[in-house]
Amino acid sequence: MESTLKLNTTETVVLLSALNIITLKGSDAKIVANLQYKLEAVQQQNLKKEEAEEQKKEDSFVEMVKA
Repeated sequence: MESTLKLNTTETVVLLSALNIITLKGSDAKIVANLQYKLEAVQQQNLKKEEAEEQKKEDSFVEMVKA
């Protein structure tokens, strides 16, 4: 099964927290670990996007002040 979701930071944190509570064995554990890995990657992407947006806002502010 493959699905694509656009998750915000809060949704990602909630899902990772829920997955950390789950204790599974065998093949299910591998599936959950894979999902955790993918969610952590999404979380990192979201953080990078937020940082880039903040930097862009700061740069715009500096340019506006200079003008």
